[in-house]
Amino acid sequence: MNQLVFIENNQPVTDSLTIAEMFNKNHDDVLKDVRKQIEYSGKEFSLGNFSESTYTNSRGRIYPKFNLTEEAFALVVFSYNTREAVQTKIKFIKEFKRMREQLNKPMSIEDMIITQAQSVKELKHEVSEIKKVVDNEVWLTERQKKTVQDSVSRRVFELRRKGHDAHFQTLYSSLKRFFGVSKYDKIPRKDFDEAVSFIVGWYPPVKQQYAESE
Repeated sequence: MNQLVFIENNQPVTDSLTIAEMFNKNHDDVLKDVRKQIEYSGKEFSLGNFSESTYTNSRGRIYPKFNLTEEAFALVVFSYNTREAVQTKIKFIKEFKRMREQLNKPMSIEDMIITQAQSVKELKHEVSEIKKVVDNEVWLTERQKKTVQDSVSRRVFELRRKGHDAHFQTLYSSLKRFFGVSKYDKIPRKDFDEAVSFIVGWYPPVKQQYAESE
């Protein structure tokens, strides 16, 4: 079961998914009730009390949902009047009250330390996720691409002076195949040093020799 009421933008809210679960209703039906109340209540009330967002289901598909303040919640569930529904409303009312009191309660030093620690932990996680994206999706800089080109030229000419059958295209093909990219400039920036090391240590593939049959 979801938490009945949570804090969003420094105010207690619930969401349409939680309402559907707690009142044993289909979420699509709850969305219809929400949109009806948005239409009936008018733009001024709706903007401050209903907030549309999304959620991802177990299959990875994205669907709409709404966050609702206590006033918006009261409008939507007003017609839910079975005995079980009334008891569920009471649970929500108590939870909204508890959350309001929690927001208004002065924070102790211990709570402040815990909150700050949690914020730092969340920030570190976000930075880590961003770094993963940058490391894997940001490609070589112009300077790094020039270094790769110069390294390829030096390696090919060095091998030719030593008598090897070395070609630029063969080296570039080996480099792209090693890093699994379609073009050498699509090598992830984080792999730049490894790419240069690969070039420096590269040798042309040995051609298979076949003896002529007698």
